[in-house]
This record gives sequence, C-alpha cells and structure tokens, in this order.
Amino acid sequence: METTAPILFLFILALPIACVSWTVTHEELFREPHEYCVRMSRECSSILARKFYYLFTCEYCFSHYVALVVLLLTRYHLLYPGWRGYVIAEFALVWIANIYISIFNRLRLAIRSERVEIETMETAGQLLDYKRDSMPHLNSSKETSMSKAKSETNAISMLKKDHETVKALFDKFEDADSSAEKQKIITDAIHELKIHATIEEEIFYPALRNELEEDIMNEAEVEHHVARMLIAELDESNDGEEYRNARFTVLAEAVRHHIKEEEGQMFPQAKDRDTDLESLGEQMMQRKEELESEGVPEDSEHQMVTANPGKVREKTRMAGASKSKSKEQSQGRETRKK
Repeated sequence: METTAPILFLFILALPIACVSWTVTHEELFREPHEYCVRMSRECSSILARKFYYLFTCEYCFSHYVALVVLLLTRYHLLYPGWRGYVIAEFALVWIANIYISIFNRLRLAIRSERVEIETMETAGQLLDYKRDSMPHLNSSKETSMSKAKSETNAISMLKKDHETVKALFDKFEDADSSAEKQKIITDAIHELKIHATIEEEIFYPALRNELEEDIMNEAEVEHHVARMLIAELDESNDGEEYRNARFTVLAEAVRHHIKEEEGQMFPQAKDRDTDLESLGEQMMQRKEELESEGVPEDSEHQMVTANPGKVREKTRMAGASKSKSKEQSQGRETRKK
C-alpha cells in the first residue's frame, strides 16, 4: 500500500508537468516568446546564454524545471525519504511526463492528417457530384479513377492550404492602416513562408525532382531563393517603415507569382505521376509540426545578409536617393509645363 500510493501519484503529477511543458514550448499562446528564445539560442555570443534560452524551446529540457516546481509545491518523493527520494522523483516525473507528451503529439499529428484527408475527400466528392450532374454520361469507371486520383493529393492539398493562408495575409496587409498592424501581418506571413518553403525544399521538391520537367523545378528553386533573400532582409534590416513595407510588397508579388506557377504547372504534373502524394503529405505534416515547435533552421540567405548588413543598408539608401531624384525630376517637368 505504501508503494502503490507514490506510484499512483507519479502518474497523476506527471500530467500537469506534461501540459505546462507542451503549452509553453508548442502552443500559439506562447509563440512570440518561443520564437524569441529560439532566435536567442542561436545568436547569443555566450554559450551559457544560448543554453539558457534553449531550455525554453525544448519540451524535454523545460519539463525538468516544471517537475522541480511541482516537487517544491507537493513535497513528493519516491521510494526513499529525504533528498534521494526527491532526486528519483524528479527524473521519474520527467520520464512519465515526456511519455504523455509523445502520446499526445502522435495523436495530434494523426488527427491533423485525418482532417486533411477528410477535406480532400470532401473536395473530391463535390467535384464528382458536379461532374455527375453536368455530365450524366460519365461512367462509373471514370468516377472511380478520378476519386482515386483526388484521394492521393494530401501533399498538394496541404500546400494549397498554406497558399491560401499567405495570400489572405497579403490581402490583409494591403487593407491595414496602422504600422503596428502591418508589422504583425509581416511577422505572421514570414513565419508561414519560412515553414512552407522548408517543407517544400526538404521533402516535396526532392520527391518530384526526377518526375517533373527540369525547368519547372529549377524556376521554383530560384523563386524560393529570391523570396528567402527578401525575408532575410526583412528579418535583419533596421530600415524604416517605408522600406519595410516596400520589401514586403515586393515579397508578396513574388510569392503570388510563385503560387500561380506551382498551382498552374507543378501540381497538375505531380498528380499525373506515380508519386505517393498521400505518404508525402504525412511526411510534410510531421516536418511542419517539428518546425513549428523547434523553429526553422537558419538558411544561407540569412547568413549572407547577416554577413553583409552594410550592403542591405547601402541598397536601401541608393533606392531612397533614386526615388527622391525621380520625384524631383517629375516635379521639375511639371513646373516647366506650367
């Protein structure tokens, strides 16, 4: 009886530890502090400072501190009285809490994958209903073939959903009035674009590289490079609001063009190939979960901009001078006409 109660408390106390650790390191409520800690864990010059900030980005590391707080509040110990019981309880609580976290993460990923699959099947069903109503002569074998093709578009459905998200942010930016609102939209859009570009470059593009036309894949990768350069400049530049907005406007135009190319050329060709888009979508969903929780690794474009910050500022000053000169010339022409 004396052994059963502490073991029971072990599994009960691990629940709040798992909840707090997951919420702080993964959920939207703490996204901004999490991103700040991720950035500081990479950029701080001191190794101690980097490790300190890293503790708040990893649910396993953070759970040690949450477990310590729980021990201080409850005086819970395991197997032995005194300090030995507290040490054993600390590691046992962390271990059980992380088992809970792993189970929850797998369930969450499975639910999200199933949701994407359901949305895809619903879209396929609506399309088949439309085809059936407008083309009564369509035979059942064609319907079966179309249904199968549509049910294998998980990866494409996921990417299209990301496209709709960023396009909505671009439209929202154009309608925004305040500087603070625009900055919030820019931050959200950059976050979405970084994750989207990473899963495409790491998983989707390599899977299709040998299946699709080389020109299509090459152009997509070059467009990614251009977008990443603009994102890096937005991240690293300290220029004023005017040039921040100008950069983001150019980024939005480039991304809209990229989306049009992907959905108009790349995706239709991908559907016609033998690539297992459903399995690919599951891999992409899992990687997206990891990027959202751990942050996006620094790319070469950010390293280039960070290594040459003076060039970014110089280009901005040159653009500003050119704009002012053009404005003066325009005013001069108007004056001479009068």
